[in-house]
Amino acid sequence: MSETYAVIGGADRRALDCAPKVAMLHRAARAGVQIPPAIVVPDAEFDAWVAERYPLPAELHGTQLAVRSAFSNEDTLQTSNAGAFASVLRVPSGDSDALAAAAARVRASGEGAGVTRDVLIMQLVDAR
Repeated sequence: MSETYAVIGGADRRALDCAPKVAMLHRAARAGVQIPPAIVVPDAEFDAWVAERYPLPAELHGTQLAVRSAFSNEDTLQTSNAGAFASVLRVPSGDSDALAAAAARVRASGEGAGVTRDVLIMQLVDAR
């Protein structure tokens, strides 16, 4: 278990305390719904994750990533805010500079919005 991120669907229950999008994915994965390997970097842990040079679990190594917003005002009962914040696709998991830039871009898209800015990082699944 990392101190700077939580694995979606894993034993680390911190994902339940994150934004609704993350909490719903975590619950679904724990219930047996197949989702791509994913982590959440909670807003409060982001600086520590950066200081550790963007660690990822083994399941995400060697993959293309989707770096997505998972902010506190997305996917709520009151509003979806779909498309309101950035997502960055096709980020190579082995390229820490690209991962850093993608995560920074996603977080910056919520700057000044008065929201908790968790970052969801998941294996990219190509459309069929």
